[in-house]
Order: sequence, then structure tokens, then C-alpha cells
Amino acid sequence: HRHHGPGIRCLWQGTFNVQDAFDVVRDLQPGDPWWESGTDTVVAWHSHQMPAIFIRGIVLPVELEGEMSNIWLSDAPATKTNWRLFIDQVVTV
Repeated sequence: HRHHGPGIRCLWQGTFNVQDAFDVVRDLQPGDPWWESGTDTVVAWHSHQMPAIFIRGIVLPVELEGEMSNIWLSDAPATKTNWRLFIDQVVTV
């Protein structure tokens, strides 16, 4: 997948693995951060024992407020079935 903008993520719960064109970050533990450029394709997966919960700060166009920012590049469903948005806050600088 990709996103409409760059951002940082931090794992809150579970374990997580992330792979992009430059790095493979495996076995992330709660508190571990990672960066996604938005333009690079990312493959990410959590352990089969428990779901992963992460917090992200991402720079997006205001028009996407409340919408899914993922751009799916495979046959993955383009729905909100496996994630939940808790807070969507517009910050103006």
C-alpha cells in the first residue's frame, strides 16, 4: 500500500513488521517508531497471535479528513474492515 502523504508511526500494542523499497523493519515492539514516505510502496503485517495497534501522525490533504488514506496496490479490500480511526485532527501551521 501507499498513502496520500508522509508520516511517522509508533507501535502501541502487539508486534509488527514493515517492508518498503529501502528497509525491512521486523519484530517491532510497543514503543518502536517507523517512517513511511507516502510515495514508497509498503508491505506491513502483524503477528498471528494478536492484532497490532499503532498511532500515526501523517500529513494529508484536508479533503481526506475522516477518510481512509491508504492506496491499495493489490487485491486487498479497500474497506475499513481491519482498522479503526479513533481521532482525526486537522492541525494548521
